[in-house]
Amino acid sequence: RRWRGGVAWGEAAAALLDPPEPVADVSHLHGCHGGVRAPASLDAQTSGLIVCAKSYVGAYWLRLQWCSYAVDKEYVCVVHGWVDRAEREIHKRIRVDKRKAPNSRRTISTHCTVGANGKPSYTELYTLAHLQRPAQGDQEPERYSLVALKLHTGRTHQIRVHMLSIGHPLVTDSKYAEDRLSADKAWCPRNFLHTYRLAFKDVPNEQELEESGGGKMKDLYCPLPEDLRQTLASLAPADQASEKYLGDWLSGDSQRLRPFESYLKEEDAAAVEST
Repeated sequence: RRWRGGVAWGEAAAALLDPPEPVADVSHLHGCHGGVRAPASLDAQTSGLIVCAKSYVGAYWLRLQWCSYAVDKEYVCVVHGWVDRAEREIHKRIRVDKRKAPNSRRTISTHCTVGANGKPSYTELYTLAHLQRPAQGDQEPERYSLVALKLHTGRTHQIRVHMLSIGHPLVTDSKYAEDRLSADKAWCPRNFLHTYRLAFKDVPNEQELEESGGGKMKDLYCPLPEDLRQTLASLAPADQASEKYLGDWLSGDSQRLRPFESYLKEEDAAAVEST
């Protein structure tokens, strides 16, 4: 993975992750003095924001928030089919199965499934748009959905597994939608999953620690990268409601992106007005 750039505050740093070119050296990230420490990672081919620590104090402070689910982690994806707009939450346990190399502890593959013996997992979702891809030959137009998601737990492959479990696998998902991979790759170069927002508290100074118990809130946004914007632009909105948000995501402007909660509040306000 390649680091496209970074901005640092206090003991924490945030960077934009662009997946196509793998590279090991990330020491050039501003203020990292030879290396960075990340409390979490992104799946292969997933783009977006990742937060790193500039010091051991920052690393433990971020880890504390991550483990207590105090970090807002919000994503956007494109999935197969039209997701029911009434679908807002997925509470399904996720089991992780790891395959080891022969005579070794090294994990060579990981596959997750929904099952009663898995760990509790919770994802919120909001359908931003119902989309269509123009008909190919004699076929009917293909249906897709642009979906915003908020993670309340951090299970391996959580979004990909949860969306598959409700019948809407992600576009170009080589692990969980392998039967559609060849057709998907013809118009979408990689897994359409992007971390667009992270919000967390920076390491507090002594005064902030006494007054509020935490540092200043950092609210970060990352627009879709060019390859995913081009993919999204190849789809047409199916109705007026879908057209409403599509332009924001095609713009490449982080100022036009919103916290996940604001989408829900706007929908609730519209529902109240209609009654």
